[in-house]
Amino acid sequence: VWSNSTLENVGSNLEDNGSAWTSATGATPPSGWALYNAGTFTVADHSSGAGNSLEIKHNGSNNNPGIIGTATTVVGKLYKISFISKTESGIYATVVVGTSSGGGQYGTYTIADSASWSGASDNDFVFEATTTTVYYSFYTTATTVDKKVYIDTWEAYEVTPGCVAADA
Repeated sequence: VWSNSTLENVGSNLEDNGSAWTSATGATPPSGWALYNAGTFTVADHSSGAGNSLEIKHNGSNNNPGIIGTATTVVGKLYKISFISKTESGIYATVVVGTSSGGGQYGTYTIADSASWSGASDNDFVFEATTTTVYYSFYTTATTVDKKVYIDTWEAYEVTPGCVAADA
């Protein structure tokens, strides 16, 4: 029996720097990620429970600081992006998933402010690829210096409906 609500990951994580956040420091975003808008990036143990996480902070000059990543997809296949996050009070995070940089063709999602780490299942976004590249942006709504969001365990997988029971 196939499930319409249970998805199984296929293959390996398409985002290889969504947990270590290698090379992120100061104005430099993590390796493999581009700037959405300039900010201050810090990698440290922010108590996510998964080790180091990425802090994205307003730098005093640029509103809505954030990052953009990409992954290769196959047209017609299903994909799931998941992550954990937390924000400061009054600050939201936004995730934009699309077929172009900054485009929201697959969806734009606002993550409400939360002082505690969300569970990865709280931030699952599924889409069907219509092109061979997906662009995903993660940024904060911060417009005030030093306001920040945290992100960790960013994953992008091809998924398929799960088998939940044997056929009768």
